[in-house]
Amino acid sequence: MNEPPSPAMELRGVTRFFHQGGRRLEVLRDASVAVTNGEALGLTGPSGSGKSTMLHVAG
Repeated sequence: MNEPPSPAMELRGVTRFFHQGGRRLEVLRDASVAVTNGEALGLTGPSGSGKSTMLHVAG
């Protein structure tokens, strides 16, 4: 029986926020992603939706 491949990179329940002008700006809330070896991933979304922040968190 074949087991599913282990993720090469996995993030679970990531939350990230910044303070801007005295306000808390939440850019990621409970975000999760898993990518296996050889898999291609595209991040899409409007400006300010947290795409670059997600990549920075992933390292």
